[in-house]
Amino acid sequence: MKVKIFLPFFWILILVLAGIFVFSRYSRTERVGDFEIKAGASGAAVAVDLESQGFVRSAFAYRAYLKFISPAPIFQAGIYKIGRGWSFGELSSALSAAKGTEMTITIPEGWDLYDIAGFLEKNNFVSREDFFRAVGVPAEDYRTLRPRSEQEKFADSPNINWLADFPALELKPAYIGLEGFLFPDTYRLMKNFTAEDLARKILANFSTKIASLDADIKASGHSLFDIITLASIVEREVRTSKNRAMVADIFRRRLKIGMPLQSDATVNYITRKSALQPTIDDTKIDSPYNTYKYAGLPLGPICNPGSGSINAVLHPEPNPYWYFLTTLDGNIYYAKTYEEHLRNKAKYLK
Repeated sequence: MKVKIFLPFFWILILVLAGIFVFSRYSRTERVGDFEIKAGASGAAVAVDLESQGFVRSAFAYRAYLKFISPAPIFQAGIYKIGRGWSFGELSSALSAAKGTEMTITIPEGWDLYDIAGFLEKNNFVSREDFFRAVGVPAEDYRTLRPRSEQEKFADSPNINWLADFPALELKPAYIGLEGFLFPDTYRLMKNFTAEDLARKILANFSTKIASLDADIKASGHSLFDIITLASIVEREVRTSKNRAMVADIFRRRLKIGMPLQSDATVNYITRKSALQPTIDDTKIDSPYNTYKYAGLPLGPICNPGSGSINAVLHPEPNPYWYFLTTLDGNIYYAKTYEEHLRNKAKYLK
């Protein structure tokens, strides 16, 4: 009985190994291309990507090779030079952790410095401490002499001498970090990059993007720093281009008449919550980022806004509303009066 059970498995294994042999090569070519292993990718995901990009004929066969013939290499994020038509053994050798020379990092729109630091540390790119040393601690006012928390003690000053290389930052106050200026995009870097390498790459891109908006910025009558600060609030408050332009207009009119912005996003930046509606106690926190307690813009940006939010601030859509709220599903409800706004809150934020 045991022999009978073993024989089918034996023939299945033979078929798998034969499949590996058949599919392990294309007709060999000299074409070598870039192949990226994304952060956190599993061996199965790598195999699928290899097949979809034409480096192997069968993801299943490559996975079987890793399982039955050769242990899988330690896959680490990076960009690797590999060839079409290479054997599975050649591919595995080239994709080993030590062979990658480049990699990409993607910063999504609306991430703040906490988000970026967490991503970098989780994927073993750069430690949280090193990142904050390079870009400054989020929500920190370096003019104050208050005792810093354990988390903040390693960041002594955001006045980094190499910032002079980026004229777009000339109007950024020296007493805050680089929140708002780490432009969301995908960046290609050498492996083992440092926090400063990443910051320089991002700031160079930011400078290029902002240069293309120079005429619009001058026409707005506002400084680049104020535009980025307001855009960061718009980024965190609403999701669509249409609503961003409308909310930007509401905020700009509030600023003009000295009305507090009362942005929930600025309070969440202080508390590290993601509440649709801050508590009364939260809105009373004494912080220059609390736009419930203090009129005008907060001390600085609360996240790194994308082009959509920056353009919304530069080109707001005029409307008759003074209030708005965002529901959990992302819908926006506007109101012309505070009483109407309270009714919306009672109806949609239950």
